[in-house]
Amino acid sequence: MLSARAHPGATPPVVEWSRRAWASDLGLTALTLATFAVVFVLEPLSESFPLTSWLLLAAEIVFTAAVVAAITALTGRGWMAPVAILLAAIIFSVRFAGRFDPDLAIAEKLLGIVPLLVLMAVVITLSLRAGPVSYHRIAGAVLSYLLIGILWARLYGLLSHLAPGAIAYSSGGSAMLGPEGMIYFSIMTLTTAGYGDVVPVHPAARVLASLEAMVGVLFPVIYISRFVTGVQPRSAAR
Repeated sequence: MLSARAHPGATPPVVEWSRRAWASDLGLTALTLATFAVVFVLEPLSESFPLTSWLLLAAEIVFTAAVVAAITALTGRGWMAPVAILLAAIIFSVRFAGRFDPDLAIAEKLLGIVPLLVLMAVVITLSLRAGPVSYHRIAGAVLSYLLIGILWARLYGLLSHLAPGAIAYSSGGSAMLGPEGMIYFSIMTLTTAGYGDVVPVHPAARVLASLEAMVGVLFPVIYISRFVTGVQPRSAAR
């Protein structure tokens, strides 16, 4: 006999909606495609086309909505949705203000890391949940790897703000790397395919780069092993 709590009528509507939205793994593929579009299309264009910044802001709002729905579906707690929305609103407000107020620049960069960590946790949880291996789960694995590169890029950006010139072009000069330059350096380091045109100069940058290179090598091995052993139908494990 089902308890009152387990009865469908007792489930908050927001939880039911979130579960329906994430019942399929299609969301992982959608997030992956959207992330690739943001990182490899919108970010590079943001320097030349300022209006692209508003598209980036809209993309972050869409990502936040997807993450809130996923968290609500995974936890099964209706109160998580308004709490997550409130925290997201605070983070967005500080980050937006940080673009115009230099005193909030450090807070803006720190708060840019927090939602990314949450997104990584959600994507990894969804892609490794019990069930058959599908193209959507594989897309989630690819997205997890890409998010590591984005995370390190933001860490490099924070370090470069605290210590200008921490990461520089090997050819010299005083040109500062923008967000797209940090993404480029991070992905080249993560995949250990660095071309040597951008190098870590500050000791802290070298430590971060070394750690990222190690994660770039170990993460696929560990993730794939967990992916193969954990993402199998439960009936097959019996």
